[in-house]
Amino acid sequence: MVLHDGRVTGVISEKDLFALQQVGLTRIAGALCLAEDLPTLQGAAKDIRRLARNLMAQGVGAEQLTRQISQLNDQLTQRILDLAFTDLGDLSWCWLALGSEGRFEQTLFTDQDNGLIFAPLEGETAEALRAPLLAAAWRANEWLDACGFPLCRGEIMASNPKWCLSLEEWQHTFGGWMFRGDAPVLLNASIFFDFRALAGDTRLAEALRAWLNGRVKENHQFLRLMVQNALGNRPPLGLVRDFVVDGEDAEANTLDLKLHGTTLFCRRGPHLRAGRRTRRNRHGTAPAGCRRSLEVE
Repeated sequence: MVLHDGRVTGVISEKDLFALQQVGLTRIAGALCLAEDLPTLQGAAKDIRRLARNLMAQGVGAEQLTRQISQLNDQLTQRILDLAFTDLGDLSWCWLALGSEGRFEQTLFTDQDNGLIFAPLEGETAEALRAPLLAAAWRANEWLDACGFPLCRGEIMASNPKWCLSLEEWQHTFGGWMFRGDAPVLLNASIFFDFRALAGDTRLAEALRAWLNGRVKENHQFLRLMVQNALGNRPPLGLVRDFVVDGEDAEANTLDLKLHGTTLFCRRGPHLRAGRRTRRNRHGTAPAGCRRSLEVE
């Protein structure tokens, strides 16, 4: 209700609020489609964050909010890739969104987690084709950083030669992880295995997903290790039903909701992970968010 001097002067419905959101979404999406330079993209990125804050103030649910943010950030990234990946000839490539971005669960402040998959041309080695792709990926990573997505401190980015790989190289990397099972590998799996195609030739990502689904589904030992790793992430609860907060430096008395909250659900048990990946393999679906995976189960 709209009040003036204690009297009702109007009513704002949920439909009205949704209409306002759509205007904001449409305007930002239109600006991204027409963007031709970094300053314009930076302006659109600021508008995305401003819209997100407005949606939060209106009480929009967390799932809807993170999905809308992720979709707009997808469009921003896709436009950056349009401008960065030029003059590559017939080279087939696909940009991979990883981690929270791959699950459509980005929040207001998130760093970059991305990779690149490509198909070698006949008569060319993967190493020879990697150089121009790395140069284009670095431009994209720099522009994303300038638009408010910090470079990944762990260097999980497409401009890192470790994560700019051919389809065969990705299969070799993922296959090696599933037969090692140490802590760094399990952390990588929780980030990389929720990949999705964001731009380029999506058939490359689909081929990798089909291959991965078949391998993970059959590897019960690896699934068990993933569960053990997930059980190491415990809720930050105290003895008297309070929260255990950080107690050092600038982050004193704060709680990392991503580390101690959503991570508890995103690193699922074997039946959830195996079931979700089997379902993807059967129906050809893309990675879902953590909440949807749990709801489906």
